Amino acid sequence: MPIANIKLIIRHTVGVSFSQFILGLSLLALSACSSIPIMVPDMAMRSTKPPTLENARGPLTAQQSKEILA
Repeated sequence: MPIANIKLIIRHTVGVSFSQFILGLSLLALSACSSIPIMVPDMAMRSTKPPTLENARGPLTAQQSKEILA
């Protein structure tokens, strides 16, 4: 099929010129090559308050929790 026929088909079906179609196709191909950013969920989940522990009677004090964790 000659290139002139392809240009006419693109013009009538898509509604853009051949060069615009090729440019759009190239941009689409380039955008497909971009990488996905690396996301580490643990980084966003860190708490600023120290952990607390519980026993049978309820939560321990911060000092008791610190001693157990040490």
